[in-house]
Amino acid sequence: MKDFGIPWKSIIGFGTVFLGQLLARAVVDGTPVLPEWGDWGGWGALVGGSLIAAITIWAKSNTYTVPQAETHLVEAEQHAGRHARPE
Repeated sequence: MKDFGIPWKSIIGFGTVFLGQLLARAVVDGTPVLPEWGDWGGWGALVGGSLIAAITIWAKSNTYTVPQAETHLVEAEQHAGRHARPE
């Protein structure tokens, strides 16, 4: 169950990309740091870019290589063998 905790890497990634986009917008002349309330395209780009980064970080952190998957399988088989009920 410890593997199903809070996805901190994704949350930090979202925040980092979001702040990076705000910083980028702050140095461009004529562009407001935060889009106006009715500018749904601006908000979509700001939040959407950060969300895509967070999903990518989450997906990458939950991908196993073949050796890692084999190790997990061996551990699961050993665990199942220890807890098997005698017939």
